[in-house]
Amino acid sequence: MIQGSPLYKADYTPSGVEASKAIWAGDNIFSYAIAALGQDGVRVYWQLQPTLPAEGNRFTVYRNNDRGNGTWEQIGDPVFDTWTFLDSTVQLTGKFPYIVYKIRIQNDRVDAESSEIYLYGGLTPRQRNLAKAILRRQALYARHNPILQGYLLKRKHTGVRCSCVDPSTKLVLNSDCTNCFGTGFIAGYWNESVTQTLVATTELSAVPVFDPNAIFGTTTKAIIKVKMSGLPPVGMYDVWVHSQSNNRFYIVDLKVSAEVGGLPVQYDAAMQLANYKDIIYTYRI
Repeated sequence: MIQGSPLYKADYTPSGVEASKAIWAGDNIFSYAIAALGQDGVRVYWQLQPTLPAEGNRFTVYRNNDRGNGTWEQIGDPVFDTWTFLDSTVQLTGKFPYIVYKIRIQNDRVDAESSEIYLYGGLTPRQRNLAKAILRRQALYARHNPILQGYLLKRKHTGVRCSCVDPSTKLVLNSDCTNCFGTGFIAGYWNESVTQTLVATTELSAVPVFDPNAIFGTTTKAIIKVKMSGLPPVGMYDVWVHSQSNNRFYIVDLKVSAEVGGLPVQYDAAMQLANYKDIIYTYRI
């Protein structure tokens, strides 16, 4: 929700993921499930189908080290009501790891496992090299543009409806609701935020919005254009938080600018600065 614009529809369908179900391990339980390498291990992301409850879910993650053959081992403890899991125990040295993951979901209605989840959707070696080349070009581009460190808050698009949602129109009638933060679903955002580094492509005159000492009025509408990695998956109206200033931005435009084998490698996005009275600043990370 943008402050002062209460007519957000609570049955909005997120558009950040545009890829085949085969690549994203989609099935009748998960809209998508994907794994990606990171500095601290492998990060697994998922989103439930809208027909499933968003609360009361227990997720257990399993790993196989031989392309899905042989033994599966449980990784860490189960997690609850989240959208991501970090596997920090995996060995990432040597050749590209052919590890595979599964997610078991348990709630009052379902006890099921996801399809097999491959790193980057199981891209071929040639596709992985192409994706790396795209990211290298982004890194070179970043030498001449500001690099912004922050966190992604993943907006809920399913779950328990908030009382501020009109039952007939499904419109959010209170953008300052402290129960749903203007999203229409209780709690508003998933529990765990993840690191998301951006490269600013907007005019340098707009960069002062990242100054932690800057004060902005209620009419400030700073739009920042950025490039970001295709993983973690990003959706419209997710929130990006600048680490240093704590300024918070709604993603108001999102396009896949580079894709390999159905997997988004890079997004071009526009982010709007939330003014200092926006309810999103009360959300605790």
